This record gives sequence, structure tokens and C-alpha cells, in this order.
Amino acid sequence: MSSMRTGMRARRRTLFGVVLLTTFLVVFGCRAATPSKENTVFSPLERVLKPRTVLVLGEIHGTVEAPAMVSRIAAWALDRGQSVTVALEIPREEEALVTGFLASAGTLVDRQAFLAGPFWQSGYQDGRASEAMATLLQDLQRLMASGEPLRVVLIDQRGARGEDREQAMADALAAAVSSAPEGFTISLVGNLHAQLARGAGHGVDEPMALRIAELLPNSRVIALEVASSGGTAWVCGGHRTSGCGLSALGGGEIHRTERVSLDVQLVGGFHGSLSVGTIHASPPAVEIHRTPEAMTIATWIDTTHTTAPAAPTLSAGTLQNPVSKVNPAGDWPQWMGPHRTGAATVSGVFPRGKQIELGVSWRTGIGGGFSSVSIVGGTAYTLAEESEEEWLLALDVHDGSENWRTRLDAAGHDTPASTPAVVQGSNGAVFALNPRGKLHAIATDGSPLWSRDLQESLGAVPHSYGMSTSPLIVDDLVTVLVGGQDKHNLVAFHKTSGEIEWSVAHAKWGSYASPTLLTIAGERQIVAPADDRLYAVRPDDGSLLWSIDSLGEMDRIPLPLPRGRLFLAQEAGAVMLRVNREDVKWQVEEVWRSDSLQHSYSPAVHLDGAIYGFDGPFLTSIDAATGEMHWRHKTGDATLILVDRHLVVLGTMSGLLRIVEARPDRFEERATIQVLTGGEGYAAPSYAGGRIFVRNKQEIAAVEIGSR
Repeated sequence: MSSMRTGMRARRRTLFGVVLLTTFLVVFGCRAATPSKENTVFSPLERVLKPRTVLVLGEIHGTVEAPAMVSRIAAWALDRGQSVTVALEIPREEEALVTGFLASAGTLVDRQAFLAGPFWQSGYQDGRASEAMATLLQDLQRLMASGEPLRVVLIDQRGARGEDREQAMADALAAAVSSAPEGFTISLVGNLHAQLARGAGHGVDEPMALRIAELLPNSRVIALEVASSGGTAWVCGGHRTSGCGLSALGGGEIHRTERVSLDVQLVGGFHGSLSVGTIHASPPAVEIHRTPEAMTIATWIDTTHTTAPAAPTLSAGTLQNPVSKVNPAGDWPQWMGPHRTGAATVSGVFPRGKQIELGVSWRTGIGGGFSSVSIVGGTAYTLAEESEEEWLLALDVHDGSENWRTRLDAAGHDTPASTPAVVQGSNGAVFALNPRGKLHAIATDGSPLWSRDLQESLGAVPHSYGMSTSPLIVDDLVTVLVGGQDKHNLVAFHKTSGEIEWSVAHAKWGSYASPTLLTIAGERQIVAPADDRLYAVRPDDGSLLWSIDSLGEMDRIPLPLPRGRLFLAQEAGAVMLRVNREDVKWQVEEVWRSDSLQHSYSPAVHLDGAIYGFDGPFLTSIDAATGEMHWRHKTGDATLILVDRHLVVLGTMSGLLRIVEARPDRFEERATIQVLTGGEGYAAPSYAGGRIFVRNKQEIAAVEIGSR
């Protein structure tokens, strides 16, 4: 017994020493403190991570996972001190556009410019010009913008076929490797081109990888097949009876988890495999970015987390590499962001391959309310109830100080839940709706412009918790889902005078939800969720375009997806609709229903064919094509938005802020911070200028983002 106690004490001393050492390494920024998951997945590549090594990855085109793996391997190699070249199976004729994008700020406009190239616009979409490939280029642009020794080369040749194409790609890749002999090269090509053995098939005897090995005798060529446990891909021929499109693919049990299998011996033309688990189809990038309605789309397992102590407020310059110092652009002018999709139209916010740092830039007390924060031109706007009065507050985004406040009404039974809409410019104004239906137009200096009592003049019927719908600005109109039982269901006011431009009664009731502006089948339309139906009108006169009932009570904003789809997350479950027009007739059909997202106030967001939202206390990812669940993770009740391919998740009761990478294959949390210290808060986060803005019924705070 004595020797056992002695051994236990020795082990405790050893463990204590390890804890001290680990703490020291973490505090002083040593990367070796804790092995990351990337270390575990890619550790077999350590022995080939050397200059003049060419890692050729052979994929089935049109998946999310293969391009994402290239991004992760590149960041992993850079983190280990290697200079990296990424070679892609994209025609060299696109080089000027792609190079221009890589040297740009990586904005949505920059992204649209390179997507205008013929490769992305081609009618033959075999999976190489996918959304995932465009996202890979955006990831690489961010790494280059941060100063990493990275370059991208294009190796395909438009019009080349068979052996000529293999030789052209091999020559281009050999030239790239020879021009940077001290670098590590990653090439992503179709699995036929990646083989290191003759007789690849499809009329090719000597594939590109084998030719590379012959052209570069002083380099080492490693070929890995990207393998999976099955799933879906966007492919042409082979796996389909005809044409190009979504296909279900089989796989093997051995490839269910991410791992690298590497052997010096060749088997079937490969040294091993890069297993990626379940694969998910990635549609063509131009399918998502071509139409105006798509511009509103992200413009493209159970554990419980304990609440941490509140984070200290930071002084200026505390974070390393704060985003607000290098990427200050972007406003959040209304409920759920620039396009009401819950997505910020920014990039380069969260670093790849580096540790995300979060810090509370400022925190201040605020009165009650569930109104989210709108941010325009350095000012944050929200509604709050203080001292028995309802107020529109304007705060400085840099320090939280109050610029001004304007009284809206005496406090009522319900606290404000509507989010103000802001218009910038010489005639700038803030439009705010209080729980009892008083609509106010306030100048951006705080002076009142006009107001309308929607109950008194239009017969508005507030719901049990008051009116929480948020005003929508469309051109010169302020549109509000009034919900009057007579003729005033959706009303458009002139934003300068407050006069009614049109008023329609295409439904009998209002809704807690808010209208949104979309373009479907080439026509702009305001889509309004009422409690008895969902309908769309023309913005110029309110005339009805289409309507559908029997959907259940709607309390969240419709989420647009590509190809005329609308997703509705409701208390009783989720519904996917498809809206299209044949000649002059509009048609609306129900695609699927799912109980995977229900019992939550949070809206949902969409990215790369996956929808993210809440099923009660579970953060959940579902397939946008079928409604089937990918994964779920218990976070507690929360709400979320999408920023730079990451979910920004705020606990409604805990005040805990999480940054979760938006991945359809798994839950991957990258950072957490305790921001708010108490009180319920159902307001969704907001993002602008490198900061995340959050609030509950007691506090409002700004969170700075940085990297280490």
C-alpha cells in the first residue's frame, strides 16, 4: 500500500510538471503545446514534407472535401516552415484572372471577377469549376495576403486531349517545381492523372504523375488517391448515365475517418490514400454566383459545454493581428445582415492554419430588449427599454460610448424585439418599430423625421409578445409586415415622407418574422411570411406574384438557396420550397419536410449545400438537398450567423460565444469566449469591421477577432 501511494504521488508530480510545462508553452505562444488534429491526420506526411517533393492528390471531381483538404495541407505545410506551391487542374488560360484574384483583397467583387472566366462559365461542368474549388482559391488568397510563402499555378490546357493533355500538364507542373526547387508542391488533379503507373485508362497510357517523375528525376513524386466512405459528388459521365450533375458514390469502410495511409510501394498507381470520410457534392460555382438571388446566399455527436468566467475587456492592441486593423470594411445595416441571410459578405476574417484569438473590445450595460444590432458607418444601432421608456440607441463601435438616444414610446408590456434598418448617405435615416406598432424614421444624428402608429391608422394586430418584425428597405420604400386583418397586411411607406405608397392584404395575419427582398427567376420580389401563408409581391406596386399556404406558423425569415429554393425553419420543423416560373405563371412546390431543425428561435444559414441551425439545444447541420441530418452537437439554446465560412454562435442564456467552422462533415469548434455574463438574449449576433456585436437584456458588447 505504501509503495502504491509513493507511485501515485510520483505520477501526480509528473502530471503536475507536465501541466506546468503545457501552461508555460500555451501562455508564451509555443505551437508545440498540444498536438492539433491536423498533426494527427497529416503526421504520415512529415517524412515527405521536404523541398522538391511533389504530392499529387487524385480526386473524384466535384466534392467539398478534396479542395478543402488541399487548403488544410497547404496551411499545415506552411506552419512547418515550408514554402508551398499549389498546382490546380484549371486551364492556364485563366491565369490572368486567377492571379488577379490572388493579389486582390478577396472581396465578393474580386471573386466575381475571376468567376467570369470561361472555365467557370462553361456549359460543361465536370466538378472542377465547383464552389469548393472557388473556395479553395479564396482560402489560398487569404494565406497569401497574410504574407505566407505560397504560390498557385494552373497546369491544365484548354482543348488538349488524351496523351497531349497529360504531357501539357506534366510540362507545366515540372516548370513550376523547377522554378522553386526549395519548395513543397501539392497538386490536385483527377485520379486518372495522378497515377504513377501506365495504363490509367480512358485512352491514357502514361498519366501526368508518371511523366512528372520522369521529367524531375531529382524530385520525389508521391501519389495519393483521395478516398472516401461514400456520399455524393458533382460529376460527368462514368458515375452517371448521362450529362453532369449530382451522383451517389460508394466507398469503403476503411475510409470512414480522415487519415493518410502512405507506403513506399505503389499499389494501383498510388503510394496510398488520403481518406476524407463521407463526401458531399459541391455544385458549380457559377450556379451559385450567376443569379441576383444567389448573391443573398452567404455571398458567398453530443457534448455539453460548461460556462467559462467572463473575459476581461481588452485595451487597444491586446490581440495579435486584429482583423479590424487590416480588414475594416463591411456593414450590417439591418436584421440578419446585408441580404437578410445571416451571412456577412466578407473574407479573410478567420485565419486558416492559425489559432483564432477573441477578446472583448468593450462591454457596457443596456436596457431590456431582444433587438439585434445594426452597424453602419462606425455606429451601432439597437432598441432598448430603460427607465420606463423605449429608446433607439446609437453607440460608437470603437468604445461603446453613446452617441445619442431618441425616445420612441413609453415602455409597455413587451420589450423591443424588432431590429432597426439603416440607410446611409446625405438623406440617411434609421427606421425602427416598437412592440406596439409605432414606426419611426430617425435621422442619423438622432433627430426625428416622421412616425406612424400602425395600430391606430392601419389596424395592426400585435402578437402575444408585441410586434417584432423588422423593417425592410427596398429602393425608396420602407416595407413593414403590419399584419392588419383588413387590407393592410404588408405596407410600403415612402422612406422620406412616410406616406403610404401601397398596401396589400394577400394574407389574413401578420407574423413575428420579417419580409425579405429576393430575385427569383430573374424577377425582384418581396417575400412575406404571414402566419397563414408565405407570399411574394412586386416591389413597385405590391401586386401578388405567388402564394402558398398550409406551411404552419412562421416565425423566422425565409432563407434563399440557389435554383429558386426557399428554406423555412419553423417551430414545428423545417420546409424546403422550390419557386419557379413557366412563361408568366408562377409555381411553388414543397420539396421536403424535416424535423431536424425545430424548437428554436434561431434563424438558419446556408453554405456549400449544407444548412446550419438549431434543433432545440443542438447545433445541427442538414443536407439542403434532402433535409437529412449530417451531424448535431449540444451547445445549449443559441442563435447564429455566418461569417467567412464560420458559424458565430451565441448562447441565449449562457452568453458564451463560439466560433465553429461551417463543415458539413463534422462539428469543429475553433474558439470560444465568455462575452455576456447574465440575462437571456435571443438577439442574433451581428458582424462589421472585424468585430462581432452581441447583446442580451443587460449588456451589449463588441468582440475583437485576431490570430496567433
